[in-house]
Amino acid sequence: MTRREAREAAFKLVFSKSINDQPLSEMYSDLEDCLPELDDFAKLLAERTLSNLAAIDDLISANLVGWSIGRIPKVSLALLRISAAQLLYFEDIPDSVVINEAVELAKLYGSDDEYVFINGALRGILTTVRSGSKEQ
Repeated sequence: MTRREAREAAFKLVFSKSINDQPLSEMYSDLEDCLPELDDFAKLLAERTLSNLAAIDDLISANLVGWSIGRIPKVSLALLRISAAQLLYFEDIPDSVVINEAVELAKLYGSDDEYVFINGALRGILTTVRSGSKEQ
């Protein structure tokens, strides 16, 4: 599984969790049909995102201009969550890679211009995280 595929799998897990409150272990088995192997990075990204959801959502909310977190489409919210988790908790991943991968996934799974929103929101989140005002 490539890192891109792992991010996509983590996105699917986080998105699925927003729709049903199934434990991650059950979600892993549900994804076996479409993703035979979930690698360690996909699992770690999903787990770290979901275990730090309150802090991640606070960070996202603080960087939304003209939006509330409750108005964000579930696809965008899941992408913002896994991306914010990478910016906060995966220091070995370049920021540009995190943003680019989120934009590409938004183009695949989001509506027509959702990727523009994702890009803008992540730029604000990145500024906050790198300025040292992040909460962990």
